[in-house]
Amino acid sequence: MVLPELFKTIAKRLENGETILVHCAAGIHRTGLATYGTLRMLGHSPETCKKIIGDIRMVTLNECGEARFNKCEHLFRDVWPDKIENVE
Repeated sequence: MVLPELFKTIAKRLENGETILVHCAAGIHRTGLATYGTLRMLGHSPETCKKIIGDIRMVTLNECGEARFNKCEHLFRDVWPDKIENVE
């Protein structure tokens, strides 16, 4: 799977103190899901991921939509780290 490896790579780079810019043509669907997946790899709960995305850009949260986030959860449920559950 390509996307989980991307999420892991971005998460590791962030943990190493790097700054990452994520953007697609409109900064909505692909950007939102890449950010969501990366935050999940960092150990954040689904609710916290959505809050962070909304705090950064509400239109990305709204347009990405609950159905896409749920599909992401379902597709990658076996790759999220065990540590996940509100690291805040």
